[in-house]
Amino acid sequence: MSLLAGVVRRKPLLALAMALFGSTAVVAGSRGSVHESLAASYQGRFLSYLAVDLVLGFVVATCARRASIVAVVVSSTVQLLVIGGVSGGTT
Repeated sequence: MSLLAGVVRRKPLLALAMALFGSTAVVAGSRGSVHESLAASYQGRFLSYLAVDLVLGFVVATCARRASIVAVVVSSTVQLLVIGGVSGGTT
């Protein structure tokens, strides 16, 4: 996380890509059983996307409008696809 904090101020788009890749690796790499889906640890896996959303907020606040829009679309799409794929479409 300290590496990410150092990169955010200098290269926010790179920091967003790093956070998104790392969070996706954590969520996709830690598949659990169906019975675990009711446990708090299942939802806890998705907390890694909180870092992505914080970096995304920084990107939107500091970068050009076009870069911000692309960052929001890419980040939202990846998060929705990964979370939907991991959860199996159940609510």
